[in-house]
Amino acid sequence: MRIGSWAVCAIAFGLACSAAAQIPKLRLAEVQDISPTRYGLELSVDPEQPQFTGTVQISLDVRKPLATLWLNASDLTIQEATLSAAGKQQTAKAAASGPDLLNLQFESMVPSGPAELRIRYSGKIRQDTGGVFRLEDLGNKYLFTQFEATEARVAFPCFDEPSYKVPWQLTLHVPAQDKAVSNTPVIREMAEGQRKTYVFQETNPLPSYLVAFAVGPLEFVDAGKA
Repeated sequence: MRIGSWAVCAIAFGLACSAAAQIPKLRLAEVQDISPTRYGLELSVDPEQPQFTGTVQISLDVRKPLATLWLNASDLTIQEATLSAAGKQQTAKAAASGPDLLNLQFESMVPSGPAELRIRYSGKIRQDTGGVFRLEDLGNKYLFTQFEATEARVAFPCFDEPSYKVPWQLTLHVPAQDKAVSNTPVIREMAEGQRKTYVFQETNPLPSYLVAFAVGPLEFVDAGKA
């Protein structure tokens, strides 16, 4: 399959948790004194598999102390969530969630200032054309993403609203025979036995729905020079 001028990518995920906190009725930007400043996203994906695994690290600006934090997430399984702030690390408890929300609760108050949130999780590769989805062509399987308008949340926990525009750094672990592309150039490529790792250059500030990638036996066409 050749990559033309059309865009690749999207992501999907979700949660199932017991209700324990009041679910926000408004956009996250309107109900929280917190915002992301950067994302580091690492995904292990395989076009042959029904699921993928990931780790997202979100740099945060906490403007007021908090004991609970809301993110967008859908159809994801959360393995672990930890937050580091003011030299202290604590584990978060995944509590109440609506159909598109993840609530993280902390044992002690998170102070105002910078913080780092790290979440390990798994998600599902879809058969439609939303989130992280699979296509097959002449027996070859490919993964693409489509996150617009609010489907980044099915690929990774995030603040999935267009008002949040921050840099993203993506790392993909893929089968050795496959290639990977994303929004930015590859800055490092490493072979690891039956796997290959692509580290992509950090993006300019982007909303979550514009993050994109594709994986598979891709072919490339030289578009020439303008």
